[in-house]
Amino acid sequence: MKLSEMTTFREQFDEWMKDPAFKAEYDALAPEFELASALIEKRLKRKKKIGTKQSWLSVSVPVSVFKEGKTYVAYSPIVDLSSCGKTHQEAEKRFREAVHLFFEEMLKRGTLKEVLKGLGWTKTKKSWQPPTLVAHTTETVKVPA
Repeated sequence: MKLSEMTTFREQFDEWMKDPAFKAEYDALAPEFELASALIEKRLKRKKKIGTKQSWLSVSVPVSVFKEGKTYVAYSPIVDLSSCGKTHQEAEKRFREAVHLFFEEMLKRGTLKEVLKGLGWTKTKKSWQPPTLVAHTTETVKVPA
């Protein structure tokens, strides 16, 4: 396939949305995202209210946000997660929610050590440290046309 024949995610997504079955499934997911957001907010408020002493890992996560068509995509390689939204802020908010759920599920399943090691994190005496971001650059490469 020639580079000029490739489509962007947005173009492909718009094409998929023409399929009534795909659109119905996609639209059906909206309540799940809203519910997940509401649950996270409620849990955080509840923990503050009742003074839960759960320990929290606080790390700085480098996040790249780029735009594909009308969609903003937030991505971080240190957790290998991405999210999207109609605005930059929505993409970042959803990304934070995804990271929260990601860690919550690892703790629930007992896979924290295995998953973080697989992502290049290292364990210090008291906490986990993500890989250090050395550079974020834009490279020009030649590809067959």
